[in-house]
Amino acid sequence: MKAKVDFCSEAVDSTDMVIFRYTPKTDVTSRYVVSCEIMENGNVLDRLDDVVFEGVSSTNPIEFWYPQSVGAEYKNEIRIKDEYGSSIHNSVMSMLRKHIDENENCVIK
Repeated sequence: MKAKVDFCSEAVDSTDMVIFRYTPKTDVTSRYVVSCEIMENGNVLDRLDDVVFEGVSSTNPIEFWYPQSVGAEYKNEIRIKDEYGSSIHNSVMSMLRKHIDENENCVIK
């Protein structure tokens, strides 16, 4: 059995996308099984149940990309298991998309 791998979780706010990224802290390429629920303002955008991700490594992380709206809140609850079925990462991440107005004030629209 392989050693347990830790993951770095990130929520990235790009211009028009929200990206949830899960990067294993290893250069070894491996297979992971993912279950997650991604929500926008409390509504389910996507749900995965034991989906296999092949070839995952620090240079090829698990990522979820979704179009985003200003003022919307995004949340991802995820469970990652190793190829043997052992749970190795559980987390919940949220992101609130804000707007910077012409006076450099951060406002929610």
